[in-house]
Amino acid sequence: MGAFGTGPITFAGGTLRFHGFGGSTGTDWGGHTNTWIVPAGSTGTVLMPPRFGYGSPFKSTLVGSGELRIVTDYVRCSFAGDWSQFNGVIKVGPRSGSAEFRLNNAQGLPNARLYLSNGITAYNIWGDNAVIEIGALEGEARAVLGPGNGSSSNPTWRVGWRNDNAEFKGSIKDAGITSLIKVGTGIWRLSGTNSYTGTTLVQGGSLVINGSNAEATNIVTVLSGATIGGRGIIGGPLLIGGKLSPGDQGVGTLTCLSDIILSNTAVAIFELVSPNQCDVLTTKGTLRCGGTLFVTNLGPSLVAGSYKILDAAQIQGQFTTVLLPQLPAGLEWDVRSLYTTGTLVVYARPKLKTYVLGKSIIIAGEELPAGLQCVLLSTTNLYMPLSSWQRLATNYVGSSGSIAFTNSIQNDLTRFFAIWITQ
Repeated sequence: MGAFGTGPITFAGGTLRFHGFGGSTGTDWGGHTNTWIVPAGSTGTVLMPPRFGYGSPFKSTLVGSGELRIVTDYVRCSFAGDWSQFNGVIKVGPRSGSAEFRLNNAQGLPNARLYLSNGITAYNIWGDNAVIEIGALEGEARAVLGPGNGSSSNPTWRVGWRNDNAEFKGSIKDAGITSLIKVGTGIWRLSGTNSYTGTTLVQGGSLVINGSNAEATNIVTVLSGATIGGRGIIGGPLLIGGKLSPGDQGVGTLTCLSDIILSNTAVAIFELVSPNQCDVLTTKGTLRCGGTLFVTNLGPSLVAGSYKILDAAQIQGQFTTVLLPQLPAGLEWDVRSLYTTGTLVVYARPKLKTYVLGKSIIIAGEELPAGLQCVLLSTTNLYMPLSSWQRLATNYVGSSGSIAFTNSIQNDLTRFFAIWITQ
């Protein structure tokens, strides 16, 4: 057990340096087993030599809720102890250049917040087809979650048990075939370039893709109660039973390089600011609509114009429910182009003009979207509900945005007319 004896090691600040740090290899300390304790509010630093725990497993248990900083020196720094009860932060960085952090246990880090600094590659050596639990994963742009020296094949990283928000700016790569499962209620942002080819399952909380998953071409499944969003690229097909929310903390474009299926339990959430500033869902494949479309207004009052929210090679199906924000007085929604061009249109209520020509009266509307279906209604009793007015004629708005109805003048003392837009 070396110079430590058998008792626990409590970190209350300071640094623990193992023999061999800065050299070519560590001594492995005969299978180090002392329990490490990092109390709440405390920080401890350990300096780990190359190949530490490689010959004789490093089996120390880690407990507490403080911050443990691990500086690894070069390759194959392996940890085989049970760290599943640690509730704090584990921050891993290299002595210089690049280094490795190897997990060699069945428990994973389900309660810890793991931070990978630039130059660190973290991977599993516990066994093939293992599911590795991580409470929260964050890291810098040159950090890697993926293959390394002696890494096991086909891992599934299950991330999010702490219910924290976290951002991983690094890369997730294949070790054999790597898969991801997002759990918990927190938001996990992936902002780097990822190339893993296993499946992605969003089981809880939100997975926000702000980087490029263009090379991650397997299916992405979002369960009911979970959310996928972001302003990046998704390479594989999207099967959504939960929420879809393009953008991140504001409007943005989420791009999918394959097909998207919105099931009947899906909720597609789009935010609008102005005709040139709104969430967009883009797919190079087919978008199959279903479930609920929920549109919200982020800015001041919406104005007349076209809001393109869907950009797909082909749009199939329709949303069961479409929920649109209230518009200022004088504006109306036109959703007829939603399933053809992916566009919602806001237009001003028509300016009505009337002309008397001989024994006829002409009722005209202007500044309308082309193609709208309109019905001319008439009544002698202004207090009757619109549904009880007489339907006189049906016509469509022309390409100029105008429509006109010609009606014979009756002998009524007073008659009222209205143009009803039916779309």
